[in-house]
Amino acid sequence: MTCRQFYIMIAVFVISLKIQKLPCFVSNALEKDGYLLILLYFLIEFALICLAMFIAKRTKDQSYEFSDSVVLRVLKNLLLIAVAFYFLMQGVLFYEAIQDLFSHILFENLPWTLFSILLIALVFYLANSGLKNISLSFELYAFIIFGSLLLITIFGAVRTDFSTVLPFQTINFGKIVSSATDFSFWFGDFFIVLLLAREAKEIKLKWTLLVYTISMLLLCLMYVEFYSIYVSYSSMQPSMISTLSEQSMLGVDIGRIDWFLILLSEIGTILCSGVCLYFAKKSLHNVIPKIGEGYILAALMLILYLLDILLLVDFRIKMIVYIDCLKYVALGIKVVVIIVGTILAVCSKKSNQTKSEKTSQNNSAQRFLKEEKSVNQIERKSKMPKLNSSRKKKVKA
Repeated sequence: MTCRQFYIMIAVFVISLKIQKLPCFVSNALEKDGYLLILLYFLIEFALICLAMFIAKRTKDQSYEFSDSVVLRVLKNLLLIAVAFYFLMQGVLFYEAIQDLFSHILFENLPWTLFSILLIALVFYLANSGLKNISLSFELYAFIIFGSLLLITIFGAVRTDFSTVLPFQTINFGKIVSSATDFSFWFGDFFIVLLLAREAKEIKLKWTLLVYTISMLLLCLMYVEFYSIYVSYSSMQPSMISTLSEQSMLGVDIGRIDWFLILLSEIGTILCSGVCLYFAKKSLHNVIPKIGEGYILAALMLILYLLDILLLVDFRIKMIVYIDCLKYVALGIKVVVIIVGTILAVCSKKSNQTKSEKTSQNNSAQRFLKEEKSVNQIERKSKMPKLNSSRKKKVKA
């Protein structure tokens, strides 16, 4: 993966997950102050991304053996299963966003139970093709995705009344901080940065932070535009991206161009769903390496399909599952990953130092042996002529 593909994937992943249902949930809890929640998470993630880049740099191309301890092996497998579950449920979030788009917004009479199979096949193909092919797809569609999002944002800014976020004196920071944990599953971008940074080449921390900053600021602007359209009724909207595209294009008399912009921007959502399923597959394959990755991915796709069709049909159920239940799971997994990653990074640094010390000691020992050999050879050569002269004298006598 090139550095350009890495930056594109980070930007698309950060924006695509948060422009769907999340603004509706946030506006229901915080109303006009919802953009401050995004800024709060931005500050937290900014520091965690710096730590993630440090961990990725230290643990890149490193392998860790846990075969000596049964306890460590069990803990490692439990952590990998938790990571697989985390990315599976994030893949469900992306997948649900596509379902809302097609079955509730664009095509109300669409038989989603049958049409979903086609989308499942597409996500399966993406996740099974490997990270290299997925990153190439991100690079190929980057211009279309970002172009659509920028057009929606620009047209929305023209029709936005920014006074809806006023007055600042009524901001309740305590409520913002207390409700931040409710939406933890939509954040945690350092996690994907950590995993992608271990696969990318020649990436820079400053450019990663710049890409992340621009993405989050764009998200804040889109939230303000979204809230200013419906204000108190914004929580009842199907999604932020559909509302913005529909309302921002009302004054443009060129047909339903908003549909095309939504469809083009949702390409990133489909690609991100493939990334989530890819990492879920890789995590489970490390736990059970005897089972092929294709079979593991097929089982994950079946679970995704059943969750979408049977369990997460009702909007209220989605809120209960992700806001009331999975928020603690997401926080726990992220904290454990940070702790374990930091420990591995520090240990890998120490191991690298010990390896360098051992190699330097070996080199010095080899040099000492070479010097001894050279000295012995010189001494032998200096003794050789004396022996030859003594032999000649004996022969003459």
